Amino acid sequence: MTDPANRNEAVELMMSVSKLSHDDVDKAYDFLIKSGFLEPTGTISKAKLASVVDALKQLGDIPADFAVDRLFMPDITKVID
Repeated sequence: MTDPANRNEAVELMMSVSKLSHDDVDKAYDFLIKSGFLEPTGTISKAKLASVVDALKQLGDIPADFAVDRLFMPDITKVID
């Protein structure tokens, strides 16, 4: 997914799963992949994920009181600050 050679296939896959438009998925890909928000090693940056959650709050896509900690599975997720 992070290899630029696979960009079109990744966008098509995300479109089929999300049911979002090509334009929306294209923008999401750029935001998540090119900006380094998608971590290919399985390690999650709490600060980066908090930035995504804050953006979704501002868009009204999730409640203002949504806590980023709800997204971590302690036995599975490796979290860094």
